[in-house]
Amino acid sequence: MSDNYHALEVVDVVEEIDDARTFVLAVPPDKADQFGYRSGQFLTVRLATEEGQLERCYSLSSVPGVDEHLRITVKRVPFGPVSNWMIDRVRTGDRLAVMRPAGVFVARDATRDLSLFAAGSGITPIISLAKDRLRQPAGKVALFYANRDERSVIFKAELNQLAADYPDRFSVTHWLETVQGLPTPKLLAAHAAHLAGREHFICGPAPYMDAVAAALDHLGVDRHQVHLERFVFAAPQPVTSVPSRDQPAAEASRLELTLDGRTATIDWAGGTLMLDAMQEAGFSPPYSCRSGSCGACICQLDAGEVDMQQNQVLDARDLAEGLILACQAIARSPAVKVTF
Repeated sequence: MSDNYHALEVVDVVEEIDDARTFVLAVPPDKADQFGYRSGQFLTVRLATEEGQLERCYSLSSVPGVDEHLRITVKRVPFGPVSNWMIDRVRTGDRLAVMRPAGVFVARDATRDLSLFAAGSGITPIISLAKDRLRQPAGKVALFYANRDERSVIFKAELNQLAADYPDRFSVTHWLETVQGLPTPKLLAAHAAHLAGREHFICGPAPYMDAVAAALDHLGVDRHQVHLERFVFAAPQPVTSVPSRDQPAAEASRLELTLDGRTATIDWAGGTLMLDAMQEAGFSPPYSCRSGSCGACICQLDAGEVDMQQNQVLDARDLAEGLILACQAIARSPAVKVTF
C-alpha cells in the first residue's frame, strides 16, 4: 500500500437512513499519532473497483477525544461508483485504504458561538463541529439543516438528543424542500439575522452553499468568518502543468521539501505544478482532488514564492500563515522550501 494510505478495519456499519451509512474505522495503536484530527476534517478513501482505482474525500462525523473510533458517513450518489460500492459492499471486518485526516474546515476559536448551515450529507462535518463545541464549557450553536424530506434527515435522533441535552446552547432548524420549497437567500438571511456576529460554517450542494453565502454577504458578515466545505471528486489523472496567469513562472527552481519528517531537495521545472514535480521525482505527497478544492495536499511554505492556479479551500488567514496547495502551486522564485 502507498506510503500515504493506511489499511483501517471497519469495526461497524451503521444505517443512518435508507441511502446513508456510517463506517466506523479502528486505528491501530501504532498509527494513533498519524490519525489525530480536528472536527471538520476529512479522510480520503481509495477503492479498487471495476472502474479502476478511485478516491473520494469523506468528512469525519466523529468527534476527537470523544469517539473511540473514526467515523465517516457516506450518502449514496446516483451512479456514483464509490458511494454505491461502499454502501453495497463494505461490511464489518473489511479494511479500507485511507489517508490521514486533512482539511481546514475547522473552528479556530474554541469559545465562539457557531452558526452552522448544512444540506443533505453536508451534515457530516457539521455535526462533528457542533458536538465538539458543545462539549466545551462555553459556546452556543445554531444549526440550519435543509433536506428534501423528513426521511432524508441524517442524524435526526442525534440532533434531537443534542437539543434536549443542551436546551440553552443548541438549536436546530429543519428545512424540508417538499414542505417549504428551496431555501432562498432572503429566507436564509432572515434566519441568520440575529446570528451575524458568529463564526459561520457551510456544507452542502453548491446551490445551497451559494445561497447561504449570499445571505451572509447581504447581512454584512465578514467573509473571514465564513467557512465553506465543498464536496469534490478526485481527478483520475494528474492535472497538466499550466502556464502562469499573473507573472512568468521561474524558469527552474530548487524545491526543498520535508515530508514525513524527511528532508530532500529536487529540481522543479518552470511552469510545473509542485505535486507533479514531487511525483516525477519519486515522492508520494498526500493529495486527492488535484483541483484545489479539498485541501488534502496542504503544506507550509517556509521560504520562497509560489502562485496558486486555483484555491477553493484556503482563506485569507490560511494564506497569511503560509499555507499553500501543492496540487496548484507553481514556483515564482529560484528556491522554494515547504513542509508537509
